[in-house]
Amino acid sequence: MRRTIGVVREAYSKWERRAPLTPEHVATLISRHNIEVLVQPSSKRVFLDREYLAAGATITEDLSSASAILGVKQVPVDALLPGKTYVMFSHTVKAQPENMRLLDACLERRIRLIDYECVRREGKTSAPRLIAFGEFAGKSGLINGLRGVGERLLSLGHSTPFLSIGATYSYPDYKAACDALARVGERVQAYGLPAEHAPFVVGIVGTGNVSRGVQHALRQLGGCLEMVAPHELPALSRLAGTTGEHQHKVYGCVVPLEYQVQPLGASSHVAVDREEYYACPEKYRPIFHEEIAPHLSLLATAMYWDRRFPKLLTAAQLAHLRAAGHARLVGVADITCDVDGAVEMLVRSSSVEEPFYMYDVERRQECARGSEGDGVLVMGVDILPAELPREASEHFGEALLPFVDGLVSSDPTEPFERQAMSAGGKLPAELWAATITANGQLTPSFQFIPAMRRANERQSCQSKHAPTSDPLLLQGSTVVAIKGHLFDFGVINAVLDVVEAASAHFAIIETSVTPLMPSTVLLQLTVEQGRGALDEVLSDVRDVVAANPDARASIQELPDFCEGVYDRTLSRASKRPASHARRHVVVMGAGMCAKPAVEFLSRDRSTMVTVVSSLDGEAAALCKSLRRPNLAAVSKSAAPADRDDWAAVCDLIASADGVLSLLPAGMHPAIATACVRGRTPLVTASYISEEMAALHEKAEAAGVPLLCEMGLDPGMDHMSALRIIADAQARGGTVTSFSSVCGGLPAPECADNPLMYKFSWSPAGVMAAAENSATYRRAGEVVRVAANELLRSAEPLRQGRLARVLNLEVLPNRDSLPYGVLYGIDDTAADVFRGTLRYAGWSSLMADFKELGLTDATSPLPQGAEDWKQLSAALRIESRSSAAALECLRWLGAFDEARPLVGSSPRAAFSALLQERLAYGPAERDAVFMEHTLEVSFPTASDRRKERISSSLVVYGTPGETAMSKTVGLTAAIGLTCLMRGDGTLRGGVFTPTHPAVYQYCLDALNNEGLSFVEHTSSL
Repeated sequence: MRRTIGVVREAYSKWERRAPLTPEHVATLISRHNIEVLVQPSSKRVFLDREYLAAGATITEDLSSASAILGVKQVPVDALLPGKTYVMFSHTVKAQPENMRLLDACLERRIRLIDYECVRREGKTSAPRLIAFGEFAGKSGLINGLRGVGERLLSLGHSTPFLSIGATYSYPDYKAACDALARVGERVQAYGLPAEHAPFVVGIVGTGNVSRGVQHALRQLGGCLEMVAPHELPALSRLAGTTGEHQHKVYGCVVPLEYQVQPLGASSHVAVDREEYYACPEKYRPIFHEEIAPHLSLLATAMYWDRRFPKLLTAAQLAHLRAAGHARLVGVADITCDVDGAVEMLVRSSSVEEPFYMYDVERRQECARGSEGDGVLVMGVDILPAELPREASEHFGEALLPFVDGLVSSDPTEPFERQAMSAGGKLPAELWAATITANGQLTPSFQFIPAMRRANERQSCQSKHAPTSDPLLLQGSTVVAIKGHLFDFGVINAVLDVVEAASAHFAIIETSVTPLMPSTVLLQLTVEQGRGALDEVLSDVRDVVAANPDARASIQELPDFCEGVYDRTLSRASKRPASHARRHVVVMGAGMCAKPAVEFLSRDRSTMVTVVSSLDGEAAALCKSLRRPNLAAVSKSAAPADRDDWAAVCDLIASADGVLSLLPAGMHPAIATACVRGRTPLVTASYISEEMAALHEKAEAAGVPLLCEMGLDPGMDHMSALRIIADAQARGGTVTSFSSVCGGLPAPECADNPLMYKFSWSPAGVMAAAENSATYRRAGEVVRVAANELLRSAEPLRQGRLARVLNLEVLPNRDSLPYGVLYGIDDTAADVFRGTLRYAGWSSLMADFKELGLTDATSPLPQGAEDWKQLSAALRIESRSSAAALECLRWLGAFDEARPLVGSSPRAAFSALLQERLAYGPAERDAVFMEHTLEVSFPTASDRRKERISSSLVVYGTPGETAMSKTVGLTAAIGLTCLMRGDGTLRGGVFTPTHPAVYQYCLDALNNEGLSFVEHTSSL
C-alpha cells in the first residue's frame, strides 16, 4: 500500500493561513517514515510552497493518490474526493445545520472523516484534547485587545504607547509581537499613561489554556507589569485621576471564581467549589460587577460559560456602574467570543479586519464600528488562533505527527471495528475514537448525530406553532435540565414527541454532548394554558425519561433559571439566542442589501431567519459573517424554471411567517404567487409592476398582504413625505408645492474623479436609467422631458439644506404626476416634482458621452476596434468632444491602446471601463441624500400664513456596509416586522407603505436605527 499524505489548501476563510503540517514536519515524515507528502499550492498559507518543496514535498493540485488528506478547517464539499480519509475540524459533532451537507457528502462518498476536536489522549472521551488552540487565542486576543485600547484612547484624545501595537496578524511571528510588546512596556515605564486612565488594570477571567495565553502575552510588557490580587484593586482605584508612579505601570489581575460568584446568603468571601457551581449554578449569585468591574480598564474574558450560568457582566450592570461614577472600563476583549454570552455587550462576533466596535451602554446596542463614539470598546474575533498561524501550525503538527504513520498505513475500507490498533489494525486509538464516518456509515460513537439533527430540525419547525403571548408573561414556562445518554437511546426525541403531542412549545437552549458519555440538554418548555397544564406535560416528560433505564437519564426542573437573577421562572433568559422559536422568516437573496436586513431580523433570537440564494455559498457566507445561531442558509434557485429548487423554495415560503424578497424585480411576481398560495406575507423593495398589481385580488381574497416599494426610493421617500403631508393637513394646511429629490453618491471626500461618481452596481444600469423620459408639474403646467433630452435638462439644486452645503444638480425622475394622486395633493399642488441627485457636472458629461455614441447599447462595436484607442479613433472622440469630456475620457483611459475592449457594444465596453476606473476602494464610503421641500398654505388661519417645510436625510456608508444597502435593507426588514405584528392594518392585497399605521411604525423604527430625517420649517 502506497504511504502518501496530502495537505489540502484552506478555503474556509481568507484569514485561515494555518497548515496541519509545517515544512519541518514534512521533512521528518519523508526522511524518518518514508511517507510521500503532497501539498496543494497556496499563496496565502503561512509557509511558502517552495519551503515545502525544499522539505521534499510534491506541490500539486491533485491529491487523489494520497492515502489520507489533512486540513485545518472544513474542506469544501465539492472538493471532497470519494473513498479518502480526511482529517479536519468538521464542526459536525453537534449536528451543526450549516455543516450537515459536509457530513452527508462524507457518508455518500464513503469518506473516513476524523475530527481533530475529538482527538483525545489514548482515545478516552474523558481525557484532555490533544489538539486545541486556546493558548494561541489568548495570546492573539490580548495583543489585539491592547491595540484596541490604544485606538480607543486616541479617540478620547490621548496618545499612548499602546497605539504602536499592530494587529496580531501583522507580525511575522509571535516573537516579533512579543518584542513589540516589550517596547510598549519600556515606553510606559519611561513616559507613563494619562492620569485620566491610570492606574491601567487588565482583568483576566479564566484559568485554562486561553487564560495562560493571555497572561503570557501580558507578561511581555516586561518591567512595567505588576500583577495584583483582586483585594488590592480598590486601593488602586483610589489613585484614579492622580499623578504618580502608578501611571508608569500596567496592572494585571487574574480573577478567581470566588470573585465572580458567591453562594446565596454568604456574608463574606468564601471559597467556591467549582464542581458544585457547575452542577448547581442557581445556588450562586454574581458579584463580578460589584467587586471587580469598577476597577478595570480592560476586561479579557478567557472563561468557560454556558447559559446555565449568570452573566459575568451585563449592560444594565455596566450602565449602573457608569451612572455611579465608575467609568474606568475602556474596552472588553471577549477572547472566548461567546456572542450574547458571559459579557452581554458582545452582541456579534467581529472580524479580523474589523475587530472592534463601540457599544452604547445607555441605549444597550452597538453604536459604531471601530473606536469612535460613546460607550465601551468591544472585541470578539472568532478566529484568533489564525492570527498566529506559524506557531499554531507548529503546535498542530507536533500534536499530529505521532499519528501520521498509523494513519497512512491504515486501510479505510476495512470494517471499522478492525481498523483500530487494539483490534489488529493500524489506526491509533486517538484517531480511531475521533472517526465520525467510515465505510458510508456513522461510527458507533457518533450515531447520536441523526437524533440531534432531528431535534434541531424539529426546533426550527416550532416557529409556525409558537406561543402568541410573551413567555415572560406566561406562568406556564420553565426550563428543565435532562442528563444522560439522550441521543444514543432516543430519549430526547421521545421527550419532544410528548411535548409536541401536548401542543406545548420548546426550545433547546444548550446542548453538551461527548461521544459515549452522558449528555446534557437544557430545554425550555412553554404551555400557554398556564402552570397546571405545564405540570401535566412535565409529568409525561418524566415518565418518558424513566421508561428507558439504559439511558441512565434524569430530569431536573430549573424554576429559577434566569442567568443569575433567580426570582422568577423565566427572566431575560427568554430573550436568549434560540430560547424559543416563535417566528420563521425567509429572506430571498443574499446580495448587497441583504446583510443589513438579515442582521436586523435576526436580532430577536426567537426569530429563525433562513437566507436563500441561487449562488452557491453566498447565503452561507452571509450567515457566517453574522455568527448568529438563529440563521440558516439555503442554496436554491427561486426561478420556477428550476423545478426541483422551485418546489423546495415554495415549501420554505409556505412554512414561513414572513418573506422578504431582495431579488431582482422581475422575480417578485412568482415569489408573490407562492406567498399567496402559502398565505405568507411578503415585502419587496421594488416598484409595483403590472404583474404584481394583477395579484391584488388574489392576495386580497387570501388575506395575504404583499407590501412593495419598501426601500429607500421608493420606500423611505413615500413614508417621510406622507408623514409631513399628514401633519400639515392635520394643522389645517394645504400643500401647494411638493418636491422630492434623492441620490446615491460617493461621499464628498471620495468623489475624486472628473465624473464625481462611483459605481456599486452596473454602470450599464445607470446609463439605461438616464434614457427614461420624465414628466412633472411646475407652476400648474405639465412639463414633459423626452428621453433624449433628459441629461440636458439637469438643473442646479438651489434650495434646501443640501443645496447650502453641497454642489448638486437634479434631473427629473420618470413620471412624477402619479405621486400627487398617491399623496393626496393632486388637486392643490401647483408643483409636483421628483428628481435624481448628482454632483454638479455629471449630467453634462454623461450627455456628451451619449452624443459621442459611448452609451449606445444597440450598435455593435466598430469593425476592427480591439482596444480603446481604436474605438476612440473610430468614433472620432477627440475631434467631437467638449474640453470637459475629453479631460474625463483621458482620465478614464479611453485613449489607451493597452486597454482592451470588453463587450459587444459601445455601452458594454464603456460600462466595463467605468466599472474598472470608478469602483469604490476598500476604505471609501458612499452616501445617500434625500430631501423633500413642501410649501403649505393655511387659508383658514387668521394670519393666512404660508410655510416652507424641508425634510432631509443624509446617510454615509461604514466599513462593510454601504449607505445604500443599509437604507434599502433595513427599511425592507422593518416593513416585514410591521406586517408580522398581525394588527390587521394590511389585511390582504398589494400595497405600498402609504397607510399611517405602516409609515409611522416604520419611520419610528428607522429613527431607532439612526436613519432620521431632519425637518425645518420657515415662513414664506
